[in-house]
Amino acid sequence: MAKGAPQSVVEVGSKVAGWTVLRAIGKGSSGTVYEVEKRKQRAALKVIVPDVENQDALPRFRREVKLLQEVRHPNVVRLLSWGEGDFLWLILEFLPNSVEGFLAENERASVPQAVGILRGVLDGLQAMHDKGVVHRDIKPDNLLLGKGGVVKLADFGLARRDSSSTSLTRTGVVLGTPFYMAPEQCRGADLDGRTDLYACGVLLYHLLTGRPPYFGSTSLEVLQQHMAGDVPDLRQALPAAPPQLARAVGRLMAKRPDDRPATAQQAKALFDGLPAARLPPPRPQRNHPGRSGPQDELVAEAVPVAEAVPAARGARAAS
Repeated sequence: MAKGAPQSVVEVGSKVAGWTVLRAIGKGSSGTVYEVEKRKQRAALKVIVPDVENQDALPRFRREVKLLQEVRHPNVVRLLSWGEGDFLWLILEFLPNSVEGFLAENERASVPQAVGILRGVLDGLQAMHDKGVVHRDIKPDNLLLGKGGVVKLADFGLARRDSSSTSLTRTGVVLGTPFYMAPEQCRGADLDGRTDLYACGVLLYHLLTGRPPYFGSTSLEVLQQHMAGDVPDLRQALPAAPPQLARAVGRLMAKRPDDRPATAQQAKALFDGLPAARLPPPRPQRNHPGRSGPQDELVAEAVPVAEAVPAARGARAAS
Protein backbone atom coordinates (compact mmCIF):
# COMPACT_ATOMS: atom_id res chain seq x y z
CA MET A 1 0.00 0.00 0.00
CA ALA A 2 1.21 3.53 -0.73
CA LYS A 3 2.67 5.25 2.32
CA GLY A 4 0.17 7.56 3.98
CA ALA A 5 -2.90 5.99 2.35
CA PRO A 6 -5.78 4.98 4.63
CA GLN A 7 -6.64 1.33 4.96
CA SER A 8 -9.85 1.25 2.95
CA VAL A 9 -11.14 4.76 2.32
CA VAL A 10 -9.18 7.58 0.72
CA GLU A 11 -9.79 10.87 2.52
CA VAL A 12 -9.35 14.42 1.29
CA GLY A 13 -5.91 15.63 2.38
CA SER A 14 -4.38 12.16 2.53
CA LYS A 15 -1.55 11.10 0.23
CA VAL A 16 -1.30 8.21 -2.20
CA ALA A 17 2.17 7.65 -3.65
CA GLY A 18 3.02 11.29 -2.98
CA TRP A 19 -0.17 12.62 -4.56
CA THR A 20 -2.37 14.76 -2.30
CA VAL A 21 -6.07 13.98 -2.54
CA LEU A 22 -7.99 17.20 -3.25
CA ARG A 23 -11.58 16.03 -3.72
CA ALA A 24 -13.77 13.19 -4.88
CA ILE A 25 -15.02 13.82 -8.40
CA GLY A 26 -17.07 10.74 -9.16
CA LYS A 27 -18.08 7.22 -8.33
CA GLY A 28 -19.07 4.38 -10.61
CA SER A 29 -19.39 0.64 -10.87
CA SER A 30 -15.62 0.11 -10.91
CA GLY A 31 -14.44 2.54 -8.24
CA THR A 32 -14.21 6.07 -6.90
CA VAL A 33 -12.24 8.82 -8.64
CA TYR A 34 -10.46 11.71 -6.96
CA GLU A 35 -8.63 14.78 -8.16
CA VAL A 36 -5.07 14.71 -6.84
CA GLU A 37 -2.02 16.96 -7.02
CA LYS A 38 1.76 16.59 -6.79
CA ARG A 39 4.24 19.39 -7.44
CA LYS A 40 1.49 21.50 -9.06
CA GLN A 41 0.56 18.70 -11.46
CA ARG A 42 -3.05 17.53 -11.41
CA ALA A 43 -4.06 13.93 -12.02
CA ALA A 44 -6.97 11.57 -11.47
CA LEU A 45 -6.78 8.87 -8.79
CA LYS A 46 -9.04 5.88 -9.35
CA VAL A 47 -9.53 3.77 -6.21
CA ILE A 48 -10.99 0.26 -6.14
CA VAL A 49 -11.67 -1.59 -2.88
CA PRO A 50 -12.03 -5.37 -3.38
CA ASP A 51 -14.72 -6.95 -1.22
CA VAL A 52 -17.00 -9.98 -1.10
CA GLU A 53 -19.39 -8.43 -3.63
CA ASN A 54 -16.55 -7.43 -5.94
CA GLN A 55 -14.41 -10.57 -6.13
CA ASP A 56 -13.35 -9.89 -9.71
CA ALA A 57 -11.88 -6.50 -8.76
CA LEU A 58 -8.22 -7.58 -8.50
CA PRO A 59 -8.00 -9.49 -11.82
CA ARG A 60 -9.91 -6.70 -13.57
CA PHE A 61 -7.61 -4.10 -12.05
CA ARG A 62 -4.46 -5.95 -13.14
CA ARG A 63 -5.92 -6.44 -16.60
CA GLU A 64 -6.73 -2.72 -16.86
CA VAL A 65 -3.18 -1.80 -15.80
CA LYS A 66 -1.63 -4.17 -18.34
CA LEU A 67 -3.83 -2.94 -21.17
CA LEU A 68 -3.17 0.73 -20.40
CA GLN A 69 0.57 0.02 -20.34
CA GLU A 70 0.39 -1.70 -23.72
CA VAL A 71 -1.95 0.66 -25.56
CA ARG A 72 -0.22 4.02 -25.91
CA HIS A 73 -2.09 6.31 -28.29
CA PRO A 74 -3.17 9.98 -28.44
CA ASN A 75 -6.80 8.83 -28.31
CA VAL A 76 -6.36 6.65 -25.20
CA VAL A 77 -6.13 8.00 -21.64
CA ARG A 78 -2.57 7.85 -20.23
CA LEU A 79 -1.64 5.82 -17.14
CA LEU A 80 0.92 7.53 -14.88
CA SER A 81 1.32 5.01 -12.05
CA TRP A 82 -0.51 2.32 -10.10
CA GLY A 83 -0.33 0.23 -6.98
CA GLU A 84 -1.87 -2.45 -4.78
CA GLY A 85 -2.40 -2.77 -1.04
CA ASP A 86 -5.45 -2.42 1.16
CA PHE A 87 -7.01 -0.91 -1.94
CA LEU A 88 -6.12 -0.78 -5.63
CA TRP A 89 -5.33 2.49 -7.34
CA LEU A 90 -4.47 4.06 -10.67
CA ILE A 91 -3.06 7.52 -11.33
CA LEU A 92 -4.31 8.76 -14.71
CA GLU A 93 -3.88 11.98 -16.64
CA PHE A 94 -6.39 14.58 -15.45
CA LEU A 95 -9.17 15.05 -18.01
CA PRO A 96 -12.09 16.71 -16.24
CA ASN A 97 -14.34 17.01 -19.30
CA SER A 98 -16.13 14.32 -21.26
CA VAL A 99 -18.42 13.82 -24.23
CA GLU A 100 -21.16 13.02 -21.71
CA GLY A 101 -20.62 16.43 -20.12
CA PHE A 102 -20.83 18.08 -23.54
CA LEU A 103 -24.14 16.34 -24.23
CA ALA A 104 -25.48 17.35 -20.81
CA GLU A 105 -24.83 20.99 -21.73
CA ASN A 106 -25.73 20.92 -25.42
CA GLU A 107 -28.07 17.90 -25.82
CA ARG A 108 -26.59 16.90 -29.16
CA ALA A 109 -23.59 17.41 -31.41
CA SER A 110 -23.45 18.95 -34.85
CA VAL A 111 -22.64 16.72 -37.81
CA PRO A 112 -18.98 17.88 -37.95
CA GLN A 113 -18.62 17.44 -34.18
CA ALA A 114 -20.11 13.93 -34.28
CA VAL A 115 -17.84 12.96 -37.16
CA GLY A 116 -14.80 14.35 -35.33
CA ILE A 117 -15.67 12.38 -32.19
CA LEU A 118 -16.20 9.13 -34.12
CA ARG A 119 -12.92 9.49 -35.99
CA GLY A 120 -11.02 9.95 -32.73
CA VAL A 121 -12.81 7.04 -31.07
CA LEU A 122 -12.12 4.76 -34.03
CA ASP A 123 -8.43 5.70 -34.08
CA GLY A 124 -8.19 4.83 -30.39
CA LEU A 125 -10.09 1.59 -30.92
CA GLN A 126 -7.82 0.60 -33.79
CA ALA A 127 -4.84 0.93 -31.45
CA MET A 128 -6.63 -1.28 -28.92
CA HIS A 129 -7.78 -3.83 -31.48
CA ASP A 130 -4.26 -4.05 -32.92
CA LYS A 131 -3.26 -5.33 -29.46
CA GLY A 132 -6.16 -7.78 -29.47
CA VAL A 133 -8.14 -5.79 -26.90
CA VAL A 134 -11.93 -5.25 -26.91
CA HIS A 135 -13.09 -2.26 -24.84
CA ARG A 136 -16.68 -3.53 -24.27
CA ASP A 137 -18.01 -0.25 -22.79
CA ILE A 138 -17.85 2.52 -25.40
CA LYS A 139 -20.25 5.33 -24.40
CA PRO A 140 -20.13 9.13 -23.95
CA ASP A 141 -19.22 8.83 -20.26
CA ASN A 142 -16.05 6.89 -21.14
CA LEU A 143 -14.89 9.40 -23.77
CA LEU A 144 -12.80 12.12 -22.15
CA LEU A 145 -11.62 15.35 -23.74
CA GLY A 146 -7.97 16.34 -23.84
CA LYS A 147 -6.34 19.57 -24.97
CA GLY A 148 -7.95 21.00 -28.07
CA GLY A 149 -10.93 18.70 -27.74
CA VAL A 150 -9.00 15.50 -28.53
CA VAL A 151 -11.20 12.51 -27.64
CA LYS A 152 -9.59 9.86 -25.41
CA LEU A 153 -10.92 6.40 -24.58
CA ALA A 154 -11.12 5.79 -20.83
CA ASP A 155 -12.21 3.16 -18.30
CA PHE A 156 -10.68 -0.16 -19.32
CA GLY A 157 -12.38 -1.95 -16.44
CA LEU A 158 -14.38 -4.21 -18.77
CA ALA A 159 -11.74 -4.49 -21.52
CA ARG A 160 -10.56 -7.98 -22.45
CA ARG A 161 -8.40 -9.78 -24.97
CA ASP A 162 -10.59 -10.80 -27.87
CA SER A 163 -9.19 -14.33 -27.66
CA SER A 164 -10.84 -14.66 -24.24
CA SER A 165 -13.54 -12.05 -24.54
CA THR A 166 -17.14 -12.79 -23.79
CA SER A 167 -19.56 -10.54 -21.92
CA LEU A 168 -20.13 -13.27 -19.33
CA THR A 169 -18.69 -13.28 -15.82
CA ARG A 170 -17.93 -16.40 -13.82
CA THR A 171 -21.35 -16.08 -12.18
CA GLY A 172 -23.27 -16.08 -15.45
CA VAL A 173 -24.08 -12.41 -15.95
CA VAL A 174 -23.44 -10.16 -18.93
CA LEU A 175 -21.48 -6.95 -18.38
CA GLY A 176 -21.81 -3.67 -20.19
CA THR A 177 -24.01 -0.60 -20.48
CA PRO A 178 -27.39 -1.80 -21.85
CA PHE A 179 -27.94 1.18 -24.17
CA TYR A 180 -24.63 0.45 -25.96
CA MET A 181 -24.36 -3.35 -25.99
CA ALA A 182 -24.08 -5.28 -29.26
CA PRO A 183 -26.42 -8.26 -29.79
CA GLU A 184 -23.62 -10.77 -29.19
CA GLN A 185 -22.69 -8.94 -25.97
CA CYS A 186 -26.32 -9.11 -24.80
CA ARG A 187 -26.30 -12.88 -25.36
CA GLY A 188 -23.05 -13.51 -23.52
CA ALA A 189 -21.44 -14.76 -26.74
CA ASP A 190 -17.84 -14.39 -27.92
CA LEU A 191 -16.80 -10.82 -28.70
CA ASP A 192 -14.22 -9.15 -30.92
CA GLY A 193 -13.45 -5.65 -32.16
CA ARG A 194 -16.67 -5.49 -34.15
CA THR A 195 -18.55 -5.43 -30.84
CA ASP A 196 -16.98 -2.03 -30.14
CA LEU A 197 -17.95 -0.88 -33.65
CA TYR A 198 -21.60 -1.61 -32.88
CA ALA A 199 -21.31 0.67 -29.84
CA CYS A 200 -19.84 3.32 -32.13
CA GLY A 201 -23.01 3.15 -34.22
CA VAL A 202 -25.09 3.68 -31.09
CA LEU A 203 -22.78 6.53 -30.11
CA LEU A 204 -23.18 8.22 -33.49
CA TYR A 205 -26.97 8.00 -33.26
CA HIS A 206 -26.89 9.40 -29.70
CA LEU A 207 -24.58 12.27 -30.62
CA LEU A 208 -26.78 13.40 -33.50
CA THR A 209 -30.23 12.90 -31.96
CA GLY A 210 -29.55 13.51 -28.26
CA ARG A 211 -30.62 10.01 -27.17
CA PRO A 212 -29.66 6.37 -27.72
CA PRO A 213 -31.76 4.49 -30.30
CA TYR A 214 -33.32 1.92 -27.96
CA PHE A 215 -35.24 2.53 -24.76
CA GLY A 216 -37.23 0.40 -22.35
CA SER A 217 -38.59 0.37 -18.82
CA THR A 218 -35.98 -2.24 -17.85
CA SER A 219 -32.47 -3.18 -18.93
CA LEU A 220 -33.86 -6.45 -20.26
CA GLU A 221 -36.21 -4.63 -22.64
CA VAL A 222 -33.30 -2.60 -24.00
CA LEU A 223 -31.15 -5.72 -24.50
CA GLN A 224 -33.98 -7.45 -26.34
CA GLN A 225 -34.22 -4.54 -28.77
CA HIS A 226 -30.50 -4.77 -29.48
CA MET A 227 -30.92 -8.47 -30.20
CA ALA A 228 -34.18 -8.49 -32.16
CA GLY A 229 -35.30 -4.92 -32.87
CA ASP A 230 -35.02 -3.19 -36.24
CA VAL A 231 -31.75 -1.43 -36.99
CA PRO A 232 -32.57 2.24 -36.33
CA ASP A 233 -33.06 4.61 -39.24
CA LEU A 234 -31.23 7.81 -38.35
CA ARG A 235 -33.25 9.87 -40.83
CA GLN A 236 -36.52 9.00 -39.13
CA ALA A 237 -35.25 10.69 -35.97
CA LEU A 238 -33.23 13.34 -37.81
CA PRO A 239 -34.60 13.95 -41.34
CA ALA A 240 -31.83 16.47 -42.09
CA ALA A 241 -29.07 13.93 -41.41
CA PRO A 242 -26.76 13.31 -44.37
CA PRO A 243 -27.59 9.97 -46.05
CA GLN A 244 -23.95 8.96 -45.59
CA LEU A 245 -24.34 9.15 -41.81
CA ALA A 246 -27.60 7.22 -41.91
CA ARG A 247 -25.81 4.48 -43.84
CA ALA A 248 -22.94 4.55 -41.32
CA VAL A 249 -25.36 3.95 -38.42
CA GLY A 250 -26.91 1.05 -40.35
CA ARG A 251 -23.55 -0.57 -41.09
CA LEU A 252 -22.15 -0.16 -37.60
CA MET A 253 -25.33 -1.36 -35.89
CA ALA A 254 -25.85 -4.41 -38.09
CA LYS A 255 -27.12 -7.29 -35.96
CA ARG A 256 -24.56 -9.75 -37.35
CA PRO A 257 -20.89 -8.90 -36.71
CA ASP A 258 -20.04 -10.13 -40.22
CA ASP A 259 -22.24 -7.36 -41.65
CA ARG A 260 -20.29 -4.62 -39.86
CA PRO A 261 -16.93 -3.20 -40.97
CA ALA A 262 -14.13 -5.64 -40.21
CA THR A 263 -11.86 -3.08 -38.53
CA ALA A 264 -12.04 0.33 -36.91
CA GLN A 265 -10.14 1.82 -39.84
CA GLN A 266 -12.70 0.40 -42.26
CA ALA A 267 -15.39 1.94 -40.07
CA LYS A 268 -13.58 5.27 -40.19
CA ALA A 269 -13.80 5.17 -43.98
CA LEU A 270 -17.59 5.42 -43.64
CA PHE A 271 -17.03 9.10 -42.79
CA ASP A 272 -14.71 9.93 -45.71
CA GLY A 273 -15.56 13.27 -47.29
CA LEU A 274 -17.59 14.54 -44.34
CA PRO A 275 -16.49 17.67 -42.46
CA ALA A 276 -15.12 17.08 -38.97
CA ALA A 277 -14.67 19.37 -35.98
CA ARG A 278 -13.51 19.00 -32.40
CA LEU A 279 -15.73 19.95 -29.50
CA PRO A 280 -15.30 23.48 -28.14
CA PRO A 281 -13.73 23.88 -24.69
CA PRO A 282 -16.55 23.07 -22.25
CA ARG A 283 -17.00 24.35 -18.75
CA PRO A 284 -15.28 21.99 -16.26
CA GLN A 285 -17.42 18.93 -15.59
CA ARG A 286 -17.36 16.47 -12.70
CA ASN A 287 -17.04 13.69 -15.25
CA HIS A 288 -14.09 11.37 -15.02
CA PRO A 289 -12.88 7.81 -15.58
CA GLY A 290 -14.63 5.17 -13.54
CA ARG A 291 -17.69 7.18 -12.54
CA SER A 292 -21.27 7.01 -13.66
CA GLY A 293 -22.70 9.63 -15.96
CA PRO A 294 -25.47 12.02 -14.95
CA GLN A 295 -27.97 9.70 -16.59
CA ASP A 296 -28.40 6.72 -14.28
CA GLU A 297 -29.57 4.49 -17.12
CA LEU A 298 -26.18 4.75 -18.82
CA VAL A 299 -24.33 3.02 -16.00
CA ALA A 300 -22.52 -0.20 -16.83
CA GLU A 301 -24.19 -3.08 -15.06
CA ALA A 302 -24.39 -6.84 -14.77
CA VAL A 303 -27.46 -8.59 -16.13
CA PRO A 304 -28.13 -12.33 -15.54
CA VAL A 305 -27.62 -14.06 -18.88
CA ALA A 306 -30.74 -16.15 -18.33
CA GLU A 307 -32.72 -12.90 -18.31
CA ALA A 308 -30.82 -11.28 -21.15
CA VAL A 309 -31.36 -14.26 -23.45
CA PRO A 310 -34.91 -15.60 -23.00
CA ALA A 311 -34.16 -18.47 -25.38
CA ALA A 312 -31.15 -19.43 -23.70
CA ARG A 313 1.65 -4.47 -4.31
CA GLY A 314 3.16 -0.89 -3.62
CA ALA A 315 3.41 1.97 -6.09
CA ARG A 316 4.54 1.35 -9.62
CA ALA A 317 5.18 3.85 -12.37
CA ALA A 318 3.66 3.11 -15.73
CA SER A 319 6.32 1.79 -18.05
